[in-house]
Amino acid sequence: RRIGRGCGRVSPAGNPGCVMVLADFMARTPGDEGIVIYMSSETGATLEAIWPGLPAPPFSEPLFMGATGWSNVTPDTIDLIIAGAFSLKPTEIIALEVTGAQIILKP
Repeated sequence: RRIGRGCGRVSPAGNPGCVMVLADFMARTPGDEGIVIYMSSETGATLEAIWPGLPAPPFSEPLFMGATGWSNVTPDTIDLIIAGAFSLKPTEIIALEVTGAQIILKP
């Protein structure tokens, strides 16, 4: 429900208030995992992880590793991802990188 409410909001750039990135974030686990970012307020956003085979979110709180000057995920993060301003960086665990900050799932 809270993801649905977040998706019903409008981001600062006029996009839906949520985005999900599917990728093989956990190389040791078969299949793709997802990171969902949704607006929890007009100025805040929340991260949740989607794991295959589990009934419904939330499954885990992703570990968010911020960069200098960016300690929280905001609605602007959603707009950056929708605009394609991110990359997947290989580590032992694949990270979603947006403006130098990395979002990874806890193993």
